[in-house]
Amino acid sequence: MHVHCFAGGLFAIVAAGSMTLAMQPPLKVAIDVKPGDEKVTIEPGREGMLPIVILTTPQFDAATADPETILVGPQGKEASVFRSMLEDIDRDGDVDRMLLVRVRDMQVTCGNQIIRVTGKTIDGRAFEGSEAVGTAGC
Repeated sequence: MHVHCFAGGLFAIVAAGSMTLAMQPPLKVAIDVKPGDEKVTIEPGREGMLPIVILTTPQFDAATADPETILVGPQGKEASVFRSMLEDIDRDGDVDRMLLVRVRDMQVTCGNQIIRVTGKTIDGRAFEGSEAVGTAGC
């Protein structure tokens, strides 16, 4: 960002590249809630952590996802990440990003049918992914 001073005060001029980045639609990423489970169910009232993986694909390198910006929940705005690790979860030879999120922080309620993950890459590009889930113990 360039800042210029004029007699009337400060004016900020944003570099054209930054504006282009902000105007791009979010990258679509592949996620896997509770990796290894074919039918994913979440118990809204339970304590503990929920594992969620952002998978590396030809279109997205999960190592570039900034864990400090990631939010998870039915709207993708509810819970921040408790812990993040880089690991080849799907055993395809590349590194995926494993996230641990507190179940209660996600604000899942009975009947929610989707978990969304939103965030930004280390260079500021927005991304989002989702997976269908069911609820249990309601």
